[in-house]
Amino acid sequence: MATILLTDDEAHVRHVMKYKLQRAGHSVVVATNGLEALELAHRVLPDLIVSDQQMPLMEGLELCRALHADARTRHTPVILVTSREFEIGPAETRGTSVKRVMSKPFSPSALVAAVNEVLGAHDRAPSVAH
Repeated sequence: MATILLTDDEAHVRHVMKYKLQRAGHSVVVATNGLEALELAHRVLPDLIVSDQQMPLMEGLELCRALHADARTRHTPVILVTSREFEIGPAETRGTSVKRVMSKPFSPSALVAAVNEVLGAHDRAPSVAH
């Protein structure tokens, strides 16, 4: 069972995603904004982070850069979720651990599939000593 940090400022979105991820067998820790997510990430050291882009206090990309700047969370994979009108490409995610960008709306099953795929790829990645 993986521990997933889920960050979204919309309560109904958090509820649905948390429910689906728990049903898929994952442990889910929830944050309501980017700053809270950063604090939880350092305390919990999750296996994966699913983060909304547009949030109060700290946006998703800012969170990803802060995570990448810290040795404890540098290699924690991130799935970044964004609304369709906010495009995020490779140039924006450079220097982060963003492994996938998903556009809202998406089906809960698509999220579970993406989480499982990213976790599987992360588990197969060779360890790199720093």
